Amino acid sequence: MKYLSILSICAILFTSCGHEEKVVFTSEEITLSAEGPLFEGSNTLQGSMLIDLNKIKAGTTAENVESVKIKSVKLTSTDSLMFNEISNITLQCTSNDASMIQSAVLNPVPEGASSISLIPSAEADLVELFKQKEMLFVADAELRADKDGNISYKAVVEFELTLKD
Repeated sequence: MKYLSILSICAILFTSCGHEEKVVFTSEEITLSAEGPLFEGSNTLQGSMLIDLNKIKAGTTAENVESVKIKSVKLTSTDSLMFNEISNITLQCTSNDASMIQSAVLNPVPEGASSISLIPSAEADLVELFKQKEMLFVADAELRADKDGNISYKAVVEFELTLKD
């Protein structure tokens, strides 16, 4: 009888816990850019992404989002110099009503590459940012030398959202 009571309690606890679902969402291309002149050392590139949770999964609200992790960040260059101008890059995410979160990094950036993949932070949880209407991306790129012109890269970010019922 004692074991039956314990099993009953466990069953009630298990069924009362909300169901979690992992959903992978890939952004459209996000333009990260900085206007020149730019100087050797750290320079900031910026871009943004609108957030519509209902497009990620129908019926999703901010209250349903339990956690958001970055699975991958791929940057591509349309410039003939590719990524030769930068030695390292750190990507941070923020919004108007949330703190900045360091999200991904690549150090060193390989020369001669037309695309690079940043290493996502395992600790970064962007859940508060996904409760906003727009997320801002701030990339700190370390330039190897001064540059008169602009810098622009395209980013595609893959997110993993944990949703609860």
